[in-house]
Parts: sequence; C-alpha cells; structure tokens
Amino acid sequence: SGRNSIMVLPFSHSTTTQGNHADLQNAEKFSRFMGSITTTIQQAKLAKYSTPAGIAISGHSGAYHPIAEILGQPCPDPAAPCYSRLINEVHLLDATYGEQTESFTKFVARKPTPRFTAVTCAAGETLRGAKDLLKATGAQMGPYDAEPELFAPYTPEAEFAQTNPAFMRTNTSHNSIVQSYLPQLLRER
Repeated sequence: SGRNSIMVLPFSHSTTTQGNHADLQNAEKFSRFMGSITTTIQQAKLAKYSTPAGIAISGHSGAYHPIAEILGQPCPDPAAPCYSRLINEVHLLDATYGEQTESFTKFVARKPTPRFTAVTCAAGETLRGAKDLLKATGAQMGPYDAEPELFAPYTPEAEFAQTNPAFMRTNTSHNSIVQSYLPQLLRER
C-alpha cells in the first residue's frame, strides 16, 4: 500500500467463543497496548512523535465487534493519549454483521469526517449488514440513486476512493477479501 502500518489480528477459533477480543475491547488494556506500540516505534526511531496523528483500523469477519467496541471507548484521563479518538479510518472487510450499526454510524458522523469503507461478499449476512449500515449512515453512492446501493464488484479504485463512506460488494471469497482489498484501501488516502 505504500504506508507504514501495524496489523492487529484478534485471535479466535471459529469453532469456539474464545478469543482475545476482550483485551482489545477494554479501554485501559487497549490504551496500554497502543502505548507500548507507539513507544516501541519511537524508540526504534521510526516516528518522531510519541502519539500518532491518526490511526487506521481494519478488520476481517468477526473483528467488527472489537473494532466497534474500540471506537466507543471513553477517554477518561485528559493527560493520556486517547487512542480511540485518534482513529480516523475504519476498513471493514466482510465484517458487517449488523449488530454494531450504531457504533459505526457514530464513527462516520465524527468531525472532522473520518474515512470509512466496507467491502462485503456478494451474498449472505454481511451483505445485509452492509446495506443496513449504508442506510444508517445516510451515505449516497451517486447523485441519481433513489436508494443508496453498494458499489458493484470491480469498481475503479479512483471512484471508490472518492466516496466516503464507501461500501462495495465483491465476488471475492470471504477468506481472500483481505489480500484482495486491504492494500488498496490503505493506499486510498
């Protein structure tokens, strides 16, 4: 993508309900986690500031839940960095299950306007969730659309990049969607 990034992969098993999502969803633990990352980056002289100017957070499939929780985290200590408020980009990759529509709608309404994208497989529960989220955000995909609609598969990158929030359905499989779209989404800045 041409951008420096750190990818956080919440660990879980599809056959169990166990995972480490709770650590990311806990405001104090997320703040410590982000603090350790920014300290490490600064000590390695990869950044000159201790707090990032902005954070892009991306998630695949079940990562929608911890991302929604992170977006809603409070910032109780005014002296400490508020990492949840520094998030200025969210990219959901086949991760629109509909249960967290309110969290993502509030994120899209933030000022200054953040970047929000959702790429979903062409059928199933995430497609329904993406359509619900599209309606909830009030996004308009084109000047002549009577009802907002998701971009079609293989929409040119430039057109998708100019729309915010942007929603796209794809013929890419659930397991291939990250490799197919994440570099493009991070490049579209």
